[in-house]
Amino acid sequence: MNAQESRTRFVWSDSPSMAWGLVLLAESSDSDITQKFSPHAHSRREDAETVGPGPWPGPTLYRITRTSVLADASTPAPGERDYAFVYSTHSWISRWGNIDFDAHRSGGHNRLSAFSDAAEAIELARHATEEDRSRYEGIVFRAYLLTWSVQAVE
Repeated sequence: MNAQESRTRFVWSDSPSMAWGLVLLAESSDSDITQKFSPHAHSRREDAETVGPGPWPGPTLYRITRTSVLADASTPAPGERDYAFVYSTHSWISRWGNIDFDAHRSGGHNRLSAFSDAAEAIELARHATEEDRSRYEGIVFRAYLLTWSVQAVE
């Protein structure tokens, strides 16, 4: 198993869901989108506080912390925390691109790309890796456990 990978970003926003979206846009694989939204996502709280709130994107400073670790059949669900098992390539953007940060609280996972246990993610990663295009291009899919928190900074 690979070591845990974590990222924390600070953004000013009107709501937790908008804060989540701004971070995803700031890390987009589309350079035009990244250029437009990356000034709103900060790696350090001090940088976000220096910029300060504005009329857009909002008056509240949010801390978004995301953690990713390779998962296998022995990887347990983390209980009450916000989490999902996904299958993805190694790319950070690919791992996080289909996550609804509020899915766990609203009663489930989307069942298309995010799962409540490792088994389905592992099986789908295997199938995706075995597809002709993946084999031809050397693409490998793995299962990951993603956990996150979106909190207003006091």
